[in-house]
Amino acid sequence: MDNQYAPEGRPTKFCSTCGAKIDKEAEICPKCGVRQFSSPSFRSGYGQTVTPPPTDVDLTALKSLKNGSIIGIIGVALSLFSVSLLYSFLFAFTSLSTTASLSGIIGYLVVLMVGVILGIVSLVLYRHSFKDLMTVDHNSFKTPASFVRLFYIGLIIFIVALVVLVIGAAIAIGSLQVGFFLIMGIIAGILSFVAVVLLILGIIGVILGLWRAGTRYDNTLIKIGGILYIIPYASIIAPILVFIGANSVEKQMQSGGFQASPQQGSLSSGASTPPKQLPPKEDVAQKLNTLKTLHESGQISSEEYAQKRKELLDSL
Repeated sequence: MDNQYAPEGRPTKFCSTCGAKIDKEAEICPKCGVRQFSSPSFRSGYGQTVTPPPTDVDLTALKSLKNGSIIGIIGVALSLFSVSLLYSFLFAFTSLSTTASLSGIIGYLVVLMVGVILGIVSLVLYRHSFKDLMTVDHNSFKTPASFVRLFYIGLIIFIVALVVLVIGAAIAIGSLQVGFFLIMGIIAGILSFVAVVLLILGIIGVILGLWRAGTRYDNTLIKIGGILYIIPYASIIAPILVFIGANSVEKQMQSGGFQASPQQGSLSSGASTPPKQLPPKEDVAQKLNTLKTLHESGQISSEEYAQKRKELLDSL
């Protein structure tokens, strides 16, 4: 278990590479041996707040995003294909035989169901990506991962509501108990309402997770793809944009084209403003000696000495 690397009773953090729970002050992970940053972001010598370079966790998360978006594209294509054909088929329904009509409707509904199932699998992979990113940025991706899980619960409740409604209708038709059917219908309606709320929260989790992933990798396409999931019809191109964005980021990481961004919480590619040159260590040592002399001679106070000394040491 990963807990064996975290001393009992002390603050902990997650390893930026393997995700093991380790001592918060540990500089090197005792499990994988990779040097750690003191927090999800750190201050560089020239005073900018940056994030650690991409890790293997990032590559795994991007792979899940890509796979989820590919399956989502297939699911959307099948769903649109079946709906459009079913719509056309219904117009020609009267000119077809009963057997052919039922066979065609069932076939299109099966294709539609396959598309819906693939859409659900896509969300499962998105959640895997968010869970992976929790190991390097727990606060940003915990909420999206939790919300997407609510989608699964809502889906189960919706299926239960349909089963309740079908059972109620079957019993009412067999025994002509209209009152019983109304009661079952009310129960199914309440369950459906709860399910819809949970499903909406799940979609919000997907949008939030993709937005934060796009922010982390400084990729606009992933962000836009996340937003489009909540817009009817426009959600058709959402997985396409997510795939293009995730694939672009993955290639840049593998080629070493990514570097820490000056913006906290994100990783960016391409050229950036070069940092200011740091003062040579010899100059800092000389300034420390001069500062010490001024303090000992009483020309500066202890508070001023401590402050200036800290500034010089931070510049190293």
